[in-house]
Amino acid sequence: MEQQESFTENGRTQTRWNVVYKNNSDYRFKLTDGVSSCYVDPDDAEVNGNEKLVWYGNTEWPTRTQILESQSIVNAMTNNCRYSEWLILPGQPLYILGQFSTWSATTQQSAKDVMINLINNWKQDQQALRNRFDTNKDGRIDQEEWESARQVAQSEAQKIHDQLVLEPDTNIIAKPGNAAQPFIISVYPQALLAQKYRRNAFMSLATCITLICTIAWLVHVHG
Repeated sequence: MEQQESFTENGRTQTRWNVVYKNNSDYRFKLTDGVSSCYVDPDDAEVNGNEKLVWYGNTEWPTRTQILESQSIVNAMTNNCRYSEWLILPGQPLYILGQFSTWSATTQQSAKDVMINLINNWKQDQQALRNRFDTNKDGRIDQEEWESARQVAQSEAQKIHDQLVLEPDTNIIAKPGNAAQPFIISVYPQALLAQKYRRNAFMSLATCITLICTIAWLVHVHG
């Protein structure tokens, strides 16, 4: 989202667009080759889409989105806010470089973990807990009754955990744990991306060499 700003330079009034907000969607989506699939968590990824939409309005956050109407030149001249979207659409082929992992329900949660969660849920409703396990009806759960409740929870937890084995594993690609490793989601193939990063690296190197030479020249000239 950008806002238009007017400024004066060399006696002439000019305008420019200043970015006031930008973000990537962090909603997960499914990647499939028709045989197998995995989820992609795009949070903090470098995203390259090739479908762009631009429209205009007069508020920082658009109150409504009427893209076709607000794309006109007249609208652009009469409104001081511009909204731009780069999209990856369903069905587009993707190149993704990130950390692939498999999530299994049984490895994420042991039978003991399930039992602890189950008991904690029971404790949320003390009246129901007493109705179920206060066998002597004295209004409290004594040590013997609590041991009985624990055994029931253990038995129920084991049944729940056995059901987790039947749940399919979930594959996911996300940002690598090592911050030095890249996380890229792109509609462009690997070869084009390699060219882009190689070109950027050469430009950065050339800029660095130019700065070093400039500094060396200034030191030489000014002693």
